[in-house]
Amino acid sequence: MALVLANRTDGSGSRLNAFLNALYIAQYLGDLSYAKILWIGGTRDNTGANKNHIIGSSLDKVDKIFSQNFINSYCIHTLPKDTRIIDVTHFKSLQSLKDSFFSNKYDYFITPLGSLAWYFHDINLNEYRAMTLYLWKKLDFLPEFNYPISKAYEEAGKIGDFIAIHFRSGDVIYDYFPIRKHNFLAMSLASCCELILSLMQNELLKNKNQTIVIVGDDLDSIQKIIDFHNNPNIVSTDKLRENDAYHYNKEFQLFLYDIIFLSQAKKIYTTGSALTKIAYLLGNADYILSNNIFTPKECYKNFKQFYGKIIFSPMQRAYSLFQLFLMGSKTYEDIGILKIYLLSALDLDPDNDKYRIYFLVLLLQNNEWQEAEFYLQNILNTRKEEFLETLFFYTYYKTTF
Repeated sequence: MALVLANRTDGSGSRLNAFLNALYIAQYLGDLSYAKILWIGGTRDNTGANKNHIIGSSLDKVDKIFSQNFINSYCIHTLPKDTRIIDVTHFKSLQSLKDSFFSNKYDYFITPLGSLAWYFHDINLNEYRAMTLYLWKKLDFLPEFNYPISKAYEEAGKIGDFIAIHFRSGDVIYDYFPIRKHNFLAMSLASCCELILSLMQNELLKNKNQTIVIVGDDLDSIQKIIDFHNNPNIVSTDKLRENDAYHYNKEFQLFLYDIIFLSQAKKIYTTGSALTKIAYLLGNADYILSNNIFTPKECYKNFKQFYGKIIFSPMQRAYSLFQLFLMGSKTYEDIGILKIYLLSALDLDPDNDKYRIYFLVLLLQNNEWQEAEFYLQNILNTRKEEFLETLFFYTYYKTTF
C-alpha cells in the first residue's frame, strides 16, 4: 500500500506544514491513515539563542510533542531501502495524483511546504484552508500545549482587526549558528530590522490607527522597535504573553501560540517561513512576502533612512549593513560606499567570512587587481582554514557561493 509522507528533517514548522498537506491529500484519497510523518531527530541546543534573548528552535523529540496514540497512528521512524518515492509536486492535479497513488507504481508520495493550491489546479483554496483547519484540530498534541493555543485565540480576539509582521531572525543572523555565513542559503528567510520598520511605516501611512502585531524570535530587537514608535497600537506577541509567562517554558509552546495568533490576522507580512505558511492555511489572512513589497531603489532609500535610528545588536547591524551593500549594488552605489558597508559589517561580525568573500569579489569586479591580491593574501595568512571552509561550503546539492 502506498503512503503520503511528510519527510522533512528541518524545523517543526516545516514538518507540520508538510504533514498537514499529507493529511489533506489522504482525506482526498479516502483514508487519513494513508498520511504519515517521518520524525527524525530531537532536541536542539538553544543555549546560544537564549544567551541572545532569542526564542530558539522549537524542535523536540516526537514523544515530547504528540500523544502516544498520534505516534502509533501516523509516525514512522525509518524508510526501507529501495523505496519508490515521488514528490507530489510532480502532479498537476489531485486527480492525477490519485490515479498514480492507486496504480502501485510508488511506495511514498512526498508532500511539500506551503499551499497545495500552488501546485494543483483542481484545489479550491477556501475549501482547502477550511479543511486544513479541521485537520489541524486532529493533531493530538500533549496536554501542556493546549493552553498556548486557546490563549492565542483569546488574545487575538481581544485585539480584533490587526496586521501581523513576522520578524524572522535568530539562527540566520546571530553568531551562535554558522548558517549566517553560507551566502543566500537561508538568508531569504531573515528579516533585517530596517525592513520591519519600512513595512510598519508603509502601513501606518495608510492608516495611522492601524493595529500592528510583531511576531518573531529576536525579542530585544522587537522591543526596541516598539519603544521607538511609542504607539499603543503596536504590540508584540511576547508582550501579550508577559503576564502569564510561566505557562510558556518550552519553545514549542511559543511556536504554537505564534501560529494561532498569526492565523487570526487580516494580513501577514512574512519572508516565507514555514510557521507563517501554517498560519496562512489555518486562517483567512492575506499572505504577503515582505521582500517583494519594495523595489531595490525603494528598499535602499528606506534602509538608509532607518539604519542607525535604533541601535540594535552587533549581529543585527552587521546583517543590515550587508543588506545595504546588496541594495546599493543593485542601484549602482559608489564602490567606496559599498566597501564601507562590508568593512563595517566585518567590524561587527569579524568571524563572518561571507563579508570578506563579497569584498574580494567587489574588488575584482572593479578591476582593482592589486588590492584584491593583497587582500586575499592577507586573509590566507591570517585565517586561511576558516575562509576556505566558508568559500567552499557544500550543501546536499551545491556550493553556497
